[in-house]
Amino acid sequence: MATLAACLGSFPFYFIGQWGKEGVDKFIRQFGKYMFIPSSDLDKGYRAFDKYGNGIVFFGRLIPIVRTVISFPAGVAKMNFGIFSLYTLLGSLLWSSILAFAGYFLGENWEIVEGYVSEYEKVVYVILVTLVVVYVIRGIYKIIKKH
Repeated sequence: MATLAACLGSFPFYFIGQWGKEGVDKFIRQFGKYMFIPSSDLDKGYRAFDKYGNGIVFFGRLIPIVRTVISFPAGVAKMNFGIFSLYTLLGSLLWSSILAFAGYFLGENWEIVEGYVSEYEKVVYVILVTLVVVYVIRGIYKIIKKH
């Protein structure tokens, strides 16, 4: 049930991304420079999704925050819906299975799983915040270097 719910919950964001592609393109091409996102990076992102989209969607289902938002860029990149659905299903199945088996084997001590998942999420948050900070510093450095 958790796998099915994860898949069904991801579909609306995929379609919103698909329908909003032109808006995302226009916004990034017009205002991306203020967020340190040149048009060339947008194009690189599309190429990366074309080349690695299956893995990005599959492994993205195993990472907090990414698991929630990965459907939108998949839609924007116009990833094939069947392929998107398959990798969403497989990644969600793996994540749900890990949690279910851990809960089953721990029985009454299932709170231990919650503790580990919470710690895992905290590590991911720290990594994501660090990446954002490095990205912003890199953007500022490029502007300073240019002038």
